[in-house]
Amino acid sequence: MGVNPFYFERKRKQFGNNKFFAYYGIIFLGRRLIMGSFKEAILDTLEYIENNLKTEITLEQLARRVNYSKYHFARGFIFYVGTSIMDYVNTRRLIHAISEIKTGKKASDVIYDYGFATLTGFTKAFKRKFGTTPSQFKASLDISIPPLSLNYLIYNNIKGDFLMEPKIISKEKFTIAGFAFLTTTKNNQNFKDIPQFWEQYMSDGRLEKLHQEPFVKNHAEYGACLPMDENGNFKYFIGVETNGMPIPATYDVYEVNSQSYAVFTTPKANNDNFSQKIQETWRFIYAQWLPNSPYVFDSAGIDFELYDQRCYSDENKVIDIYIPIKPKNK
Repeated sequence: MGVNPFYFERKRKQFGNNKFFAYYGIIFLGRRLIMGSFKEAILDTLEYIENNLKTEITLEQLARRVNYSKYHFARGFIFYVGTSIMDYVNTRRLIHAISEIKTGKKASDVIYDYGFATLTGFTKAFKRKFGTTPSQFKASLDISIPPLSLNYLIYNNIKGDFLMEPKIISKEKFTIAGFAFLTTTKNNQNFKDIPQFWEQYMSDGRLEKLHQEPFVKNHAEYGACLPMDENGNFKYFIGVETNGMPIPATYDVYEVNSQSYAVFTTPKANNDNFSQKIQETWRFIYAQWLPNSPYVFDSAGIDFELYDQRCYSDENKVIDIYIPIKPKNK
């Protein structure tokens, strides 16, 4: 759905220039939520991106610069900044390009400098991001790009006093079977897709069929995020632990290796705020607990959610979130 250019002008007046540009992709990070070694990694990465928007940038390159695995860095970036790394890079390029075009530079030259092959491609990307065309956008706003600064805090996805301590456990190798689908972190699409996938799974007969299979070891369900690519795309898996019996080819299968985990139990919730509490817990883990714990994310493993009888009622629902870990400096 398109948004007319006067919408942006109202938002600019409502928020002020700094908050407006932060909201539409110019990301500022404050001191309060960024702590530990991950703070330096995020800030260094944002500065590097800002200074290299006209060169090739990849997730692998950015993660290597700050000595993190691609998977851990991609997940941490999302929970700090609110979007995937490459979506952030693309948004910065769009804003810088339209700002330069506004000064009178030739559009075809500018968009090529920022990695867009054609004006049509640039226009489509811009409209997907902002809901209006570049010409409408630049005609309606006095565009300027404030410098990156630590004085602004726009990441506020974690609200209130949200503290918890996990259990540290070791879990042997096991196999899950069930159903997988592809989603993306772009524009937080995964936060919409995954609850919808669960709803479909529970209403279209797949849940009953899966739990009647002889290969099911127990009826607790796993929701697993499989490894993510550099564009923020990953498969989400709903399944059950298997008992070693043959599994029909109609099911997706994933083998989970032996691993140490930090296990977090979500705050008690009801049907209305259950998904919200799960998402808040994920944000707490990546934005607060991991950077300040004696552990790092072990990219050899996967993280997953465990849904058992504790979440079957309408009230006081909880699940466990498993984060693969290893000691720092190991």
